Amino acid sequence: MIRILCSIAGASLFFGATPTTAGGDAPADLLGFTSANAVKQIELEKKFDGQLDPSDQRAWLKQMSAEPNHVGSPHDKANAEFMLGKFREWGWDARIETFEVLYPTPLKIAMEMTAPWGIR
Repeated sequence: MIRILCSIAGASLFFGATPTTAGGDAPADLLGFTSANAVKQIELEKKFDGQLDPSDQRAWLKQMSAEPNHVGSPHDKANAEFMLGKFREWGWDARIETFEVLYPTPLKIAMEMTAPWGIR
């Protein structure tokens, strides 16, 4: 019974949502906003999107993926400090917190041949 009610509720939310207009510029309704505020919100989002520079994002991605980023690696720490600097540059009150976690990492990787086999 609960599954049926959840299905009905989910379907009504999905089918009850009003899609944007064909051009995609001005929605008829924006979920969570009144009609007047929906227009303001769309303009605010366009202004935000206009400030994003794809070349910046490409450079950040290159820098952050240049080396392995496993837990506790030097590059992982460098990435955290890089992002901390960016957040502060953008006006956020940010800091790095350290947590001690159990993360199994092999200390030695080796392969030994203990005896010949398969040769007769």
